[in-house]
Amino acid sequence: MSKLENKVTEYLNELDRNDNCENDSPCPDREAIEAALKKINGRKTELETILWQIKENDGEPICMVDEDAALMKQGRGKGFDVCYNVQTSVDDKNGLIVDFNATNHANDLCELSDMIERSKEALGVEKLSVLADTGYSKGEEINISEGMGAVCYIPKPKPSHQSKNEEFNREKFKYDAESNTYTCPTGNVMPQVRTKARNGFKVYANRAACKKCTVKEQCTKSTTLREIERSHYQENVDRAAQNAKENPDLYQRRMELSEHPFGVVKHIWGVSQFLCRGNEMITGEIALAFLAFNLRRAVTIMGVKKLVEAINKGVFSLDGSLFSLYWLHLLSRNV
Repeated sequence: MSKLENKVTEYLNELDRNDNCENDSPCPDREAIEAALKKINGRKTELETILWQIKENDGEPICMVDEDAALMKQGRGKGFDVCYNVQTSVDDKNGLIVDFNATNHANDLCELSDMIERSKEALGVEKLSVLADTGYSKGEEINISEGMGAVCYIPKPKPSHQSKNEEFNREKFKYDAESNTYTCPTGNVMPQVRTKARNGFKVYANRAACKKCTVKEQCTKSTTLREIERSHYQENVDRAAQNAKENPDLYQRRMELSEHPFGVVKHIWGVSQFLCRGNEMITGEIALAFLAFNLRRAVTIMGVKKLVEAINKGVFSLDGSLFSLYWLHLLSRNV
């Protein structure tokens, strides 16, 4: 907008030169200048509309090409791009994609319970063992998922700010539920001192102990005291993390299951970008790719003859596991 304003000023000055120009002197082309001003004012109107849309979107970015997409950070230092976040759930026994969903959420924090509910419905089961990475470690989501009959195996992410001395990392502070206190590595008890209004996190500290502590510089950068925050759902997060820690071989399966379909579809088949626009259209587009993946898996497991028979019957029967032809339903709904 600032650049356009400067351009307008330049062209208005050109018009003034035109008006003051002597007849025998070369003068700016008035018609060309007025046409340029009209174009600039049109662009200003477009930008004002965009600014209004951003304001209506609570200041969040908007995409002019696809209003359903969102700006997201890319992995491996690739910066930011406008895209979708595609979620999948994959079964351990056969490696089939059970369900998927395309969202415009920039991270996975709020996706866990939704994918568990969709997977339970698709498989017709009441309980699931769920393997997910640290991106799904939101306590509230884990709590909802456990209430739905899911046993979660989800490691905790490492805190962004750690002490220089590993002996004073957050996990070294032991929580006692009965007294609702933490004990620091030097043995000092830290009671709850307040609750954050923004997120409801409980804050634990012991100002007097920190003031006298001889190793405070190894524990915190603060000149006053060390604080520990605890979520209302910390027990859920700790339980999911402990499950993953106690079952490393089981948790190792997560990468083999969840990353394999994306590796095949994106890097082997080359479906690395959506060709369509809008959530409904790209859902249909990815449904085709995932349907192809599942059919290829079914051919590997069953062979073509048994697969055709299963399709004619309307079900997959894989070693006693029942899979409805959910993908054909998705295909008919979205394509």
